[in-house]
Amino acid sequence: MKKRVNIFRKVVLVACILFLAGAFFTITIAQELPYEFKSQGLSNNFYDTIFGGIPISILCTLFYTVRAHSSYLMNIMVVLCTLLATYLSFVIIMGVMFSVGFAVWDEAPYRYRQIQTNTIVHKQRMELGVFGSGGYRYVIQEPYLHFWNKVTEVDSSYVMTPGWIKEPSSR
Repeated sequence: MKKRVNIFRKVVLVACILFLAGAFFTITIAQELPYEFKSQGLSNNFYDTIFGGIPISILCTLFYTVRAHSSYLMNIMVVLCTLLATYLSFVIIMGVMFSVGFAVWDEAPYRYRQIQTNTIVHKQRMELGVFGSGGYRYVIQEPYLHFWNKVTEVDSSYVMTPGWIKEPSSR
């Protein structure tokens, strides 16, 4: 029985560390990659899971860090430090959510299609929620796997040349 509990504690610790590493990668390095979610709903669910899961996974590390053979004072210190880290991560995540967390690229009601090659360029607006709008960009979206689009930003003069037609966007 004790061996199963130790295995469970190690599995929880490894899962928490992997989740935290993935969350850190997602909210830092992956933001610079040219891939975006196809669906805004999927994106919202993903980031809700990431932002909600960070404090929970920090708390779950207590399964491994509190030990029977450690002193009472040491275990109290571990619990207090873990609770402090959980609280700080929650506060930082709330700060991120309310500063840039609501920003999303929203498609304009029209797009441009090149007549000869059938290339489609979408005009998008940075929607900042209650903070207004953050400007426009023109992008070519190519499907990537099933849930993402590879986004290549192009200059607006690219679509202002002859041979492009303006048409309604499918949103």
